Parts: sequence; C-alpha cells; structure tokens
Amino acid sequence: MRGTFDVYKKYAQLDVVTFDGASFVAKRDNPGICPGDGWQLLASCGRAGDKGRPGPTGKKGENGEKGDAPEITGWHLERKTYRAFPVLADGKLGPS
Repeated sequence: MRGTFDVYKKYAQLDVVTFDGASFVAKRDNPGICPGDGWQLLASCGRAGDKGRPGPTGKKGENGEKGDAPEITGWHLERKTYRAFPVLADGKLGPS
C-alpha cells in the first residue's frame, strides 16, 4: 500500500493507492494519473445506508450560572447618525 495517490510519485505494477474514497492497483509500471487506464479499481465507497430511527431524548441539563452581561434598561437613539446605544442599569451608554 503506497497511501494516497500523489501525482509526483513514481508507481510500479501492483502498487496500491487510495484516491477519492476508493483504492486502485497499478496495472503496469508508471501507470499515469489515477484514476486512468493504468489503474484498476479495487474498491470504492458504497452508497449511504438508510437513516436509522432517532434515539430517545436525553435528560434536560441543569441551568448554568447567571452571566455578567450588563442589564439594558432602555435605548438612546441618535437620529442624525442612525445609531442606537443601549442604556445600561448604571445609567451609562453602551456601545452602538
């Protein structure tokens, strides 16, 4: 097995490579670009199977801790610049 096909490597007869989810064997020395006339397909990906039934729903997780996000108590609008700023609980303006 020579690994994934590499256009810059030299291959000999019976070398096996993988390419695009399939495996190929060289039919001769210097078989050329894979896939091609110098290569024989050994195995390729099959089609996807049918989707199975969904499993049971898991248990509900616990609530996380309260975050440190600032509390927004209102909005300040600058009509000339079309920008809005949150008014925070401490009375300061947040980022636009």
